[in-house]
Amino acid sequence: MRVFDNVKYFPNILYHGTTSDCVASLKEGIVIKRSRVRTDFGEGFYLTANRQQAAEWALFKKGFNSSESVSAVVVEYKLAKEALRGLNILYFDGTSDEWADFIFANRELNSKMSNNIDAKCDVVYGPMGDGFKIARAMAKRRKNPEDTKGFREDITSSTYKFPEYHQFSFHSKEALDSLSWKGAEIIWEKGKK
Repeated sequence: MRVFDNVKYFPNILYHGTTSDCVASLKEGIVIKRSRVRTDFGEGFYLTANRQQAAEWALFKKGFNSSESVSAVVVEYKLAKEALRGLNILYFDGTSDEWADFIFANRELNSKMSNNIDAKCDVVYGPMGDGFKIARAMAKRRKNPEDTKGFREDITSSTYKFPEYHQFSFHSKEALDSLSWKGAEIIWEKGKK
């Protein structure tokens, strides 16, 4: 983990997977308070430079919405990298014990560990925790709080390998101001292939 200040290596385009019922509000402007709280890097707006990853997330979210009128959508944003200069950016360059503890603290809302509960980081970048294993891993870690290594192994995805699969999370208005809407594409809707 390190504080990151060389934003020139960040991608120019980022993607967000969502459903069609959220697109109008996203186009109007991102509101962090509409985000889930217990997430890997804290309450924030999550994106990726991997369009396929965003599409998979959109399809996953669509699976929770039984409305036939709701479609899976990938939203594209342009990142004004220079607008991030001077912001507090936390960068995980791989799965590590620090990364695992950070995820545990944010999902557990544990302010005694290194965390982003209060959004002290404007942007966080790093590997995704394995969403399919995380609930079981969290329960196991609660029973054995000192087992960082076991938790890291449990949440490191064997399917979604870093750095191809990753996440950017934006946690402040200043960070969100670096994103501009480029468009949205429906990737699945009922009756279409």
